[in-house]
Amino acid sequence: MTNEELLKVLDMSEDEQLFFLNNLWQNRKLPEWFNLQPNIDGKLVMSDNNRRLLADLAFRLRDEVFKEYGAIEGFHEGIYKVMMKVEGHDNWATAYWGECIANPIHWIIAALIAKGSK
Repeated sequence: MTNEELLKVLDMSEDEQLFFLNNLWQNRKLPEWFNLQPNIDGKLVMSDNNRRLLADLAFRLRDEVFKEYGAIEGFHEGIYKVMMKVEGHDNWATAYWGECIANPIHWIIAALIAKGSK
């Protein structure tokens, strides 16, 4: 998957993002434990449980990229691309934006970009 395709996920609604991540999980591109839970109607929605799963996935992918590629070469490159997509400029310090403003989906996409570029 290209960086551009991954960055397009940020334009999706939260429910579409869940569907995208669920497809990655079904195709074994995300860890086995990442199993999003549908609501009582069988639909994937951004429930509290799924929010926790996204946050857990974001931290674990970030840590995996740190371990494999190093912060500067790996995750920093991905989060910069995500920040540019979301903000449209680089007036923010990337580290500050990544730590204080970014959502779990931003970290997930940044980590997938970093893993795909290596």
